[in-house]
Amino acid sequence: MRKILVVDNSALMRRILCDIINSDSDFHVVDVSMDGEDAYNKILSNTYDLVVMEMLLPRMDGLTILKRLREHRSVCKIIAVSTAIREEAEETLKALEYGAYDFVSRPVRLSGEYDDFASHLLRVMHNAFMEQKAKPEPTPVPTVVPKKVQVMDTVPKKVKACGKPELVFIASSTGGPQALNTVISGLTASVDVPIVVVQHMPKGFTAALAERLDQLSPLHVKEAAEGDVLQPGWVYIAPGGYHLLIAENLNKQAYLSVNKQPPVNSLRPCADVTMESLNRTSFHNILCVVLTGMGADATKGIQDIREQKNLYVITESQETCVVYGMPRSVEQNKLSNESAPIDKISEAIIKKLGV
Repeated sequence: MRKILVVDNSALMRRILCDIINSDSDFHVVDVSMDGEDAYNKILSNTYDLVVMEMLLPRMDGLTILKRLREHRSVCKIIAVSTAIREEAEETLKALEYGAYDFVSRPVRLSGEYDDFASHLLRVMHNAFMEQKAKPEPTPVPTVVPKKVQVMDTVPKKVKACGKPELVFIASSTGGPQALNTVISGLTASVDVPIVVVQHMPKGFTAALAERLDQLSPLHVKEAAEGDVLQPGWVYIAPGGYHLLIAENLNKQAYLSVNKQPPVNSLRPCADVTMESLNRTSFHNILCVVLTGMGADATKGIQDIREQKNLYVITESQETCVVYGMPRSVEQNKLSNESAPIDKISEAIIKKLGV
């Protein structure tokens, strides 16, 4: 049974979190804390398998705790609990950069949303023990020893050589915000095709992610909106809580559409859904990048696109994945053209674009 520390300023929320966590026979809350200083001291003095922690805490906020734990080289896994309010969303993204394993979005009103919140929290907690993070010491920007990109020799013979890509599609999940920081900021202003990103995040957080990436990157980055016309040198991030579709008007001009159709494999946005829509466009040469994440999203989309179009696939290598799930699924299905550590993927994209 996994030992859990719950940290929240609200007595009511502490009780709710404890009830949810203790309802699962795999977890047991062994300690609680109402402020950051007490939580920090408990983490240093005890051994917990996981900490479920609010970010905005009295006496010491969550970011300070994460920074200090990094200085102590602590490998304690922390799941941040946050609302989608702008300030908290920004804090949550920073928390991921400073080493939080993942986060869950707490609804402003639990009435009517309790079951969804509870199932999401427990799913994220279970995910934390299904895969091991490649690097025990968290860093804001992943740094690995440069290695040669591995060109996969398992790609099916029927796959045609992809010409210059007309669009880049990126799929990511757990660990994705940090990975996207590295990839998008590493691209150059000379990128001359649109980039579409599906990152598994709830509503409210993708806007903050887009704003942060826009500050870090020489490219324009925005949260995708209904009717956005795809422009070269722009990065469009699927809005949390919505599926993102790529469509064309009568003049073959590509634009974006969003909808709230039911989740696919519990995901909305879902990369497979976006890729299925891409298959109905006139884009012929496509570059797909699959980054860290739990599950197998993007695998089916890649399989389907390969039936009709020229597709080149880059997967993040296991050594730098927070969760080696989505890239592994692509590779095990012999759909990857090359695999690279996170700090080499921007270079691989630029090389393939020929810019």
